[in-house]
Amino acid sequence: MRKKIVWNQVTWYSKILAAVIFVALPLLAFYYGIQLGFALSSQPPQIIAINYVEQGTAAALRYANPDHQFTLEYPSGWKVSESVDPYTLAALAPKDGGVPVKIFLEKNNFTNIDALKAAKDAGLGVNTQYEIRHFPNFDALIYTNIPQSGTNFAVMFVLLNKSYVLGIAGQDTKTTLDVFNSFRKI
Repeated sequence: MRKKIVWNQVTWYSKILAAVIFVALPLLAFYYGIQLGFALSSQPPQIIAINYVEQGTAAALRYANPDHQFTLEYPSGWKVSESVDPYTLAALAPKDGGVPVKIFLEKNNFTNIDALKAAKDAGLGVNTQYEIRHFPNFDALIYTNIPQSGTNFAVMFVLLNKSYVLGIAGQDTKTTLDVFNSFRKI
């Protein structure tokens, strides 16, 4: 015959359940607090240094970011719009309007360019084309033919350091690819 459960009676198994909850709850709170601390401490610092634009070749201007130690060139008929968002560094766009080439940061969780590619492949369509370019002091992952809103886009990713991945994205045109090709780490 089964015993009838009396809910307001203290038994040996209710004592064990209370002890498990008493120990587990603070441990879970501690674990999630540590995870939150890591997430908050990995936010990028505010960009304080002023980025500068200098004359590059006759047909191009040079954008330099000393904080993240890179330069790139863009057409002389374009303008630079700096951003106050710590993850968006700047946008380069034709002075008369048009789709900008955006320069942005992402948190780096990757040890090398192949690990970055594996993660990015999961989020991109099957019709995209990619290339990994090896330079003396960095590797670049370039995706082209990314369909979005009826237009094809291209994006280049560079592992800047252990904290950040730099992204440069724009319409899949020769001008955008020229901007990609002019990228240099300093």
